[in-house]
Amino acid sequence: MDEIDLLKRELVLENQRCMELYMSKVLEEDSLFTQSVFIEVIIRLNYILQKLNNYCRVTWTDDIQLVGGIKDITDLVNKLRNAICHIDSKLNNLRETTTKLTFNIVRRGFINTVKSGSQKIRNDYNDDIAFYYGEFRIYLKRHIERLVKELPRVIHSL
Repeated sequence: MDEIDLLKRELVLENQRCMELYMSKVLEEDSLFTQSVFIEVIIRLNYILQKLNNYCRVTWTDDIQLVGGIKDITDLVNKLRNAICHIDSKLNNLRETTTKLTFNIVRRGFINTVKSGSQKIRNDYNDDIAFYYGEFRIYLKRHIERLVKELPRVIHSL
């Protein structure tokens, strides 16, 4: 096996773990383990996206807030990973404030739930769940599910 085949195999296994965690439905529940599962998924997705970035960047922007230097899904997952792994990081603060948000969930049907400064912490969709670290929002279906379903195709195209 050459180097690229080994990388593809590794990334497929990482994505399979993300898919297993997503399919467990823990991210949809109020569980002691919801935050832990979310953290593991984001760390693994960031690893995959950063490795892929050396060959082909995943660049879609659907339903992504382009704030704080975010240009696409790869940037969003990376910012979330950094906020998660560095608890004292300013990435956990809402923009223009010292308000710190770490692992906040806005469930289905709750729109414009919190306002801090000029920023609204919200979920724009009744059929999805929004997760926040600081000003960075990621949706369960629109982002995490889409990634775990689309990444195998991207990985195999290497």
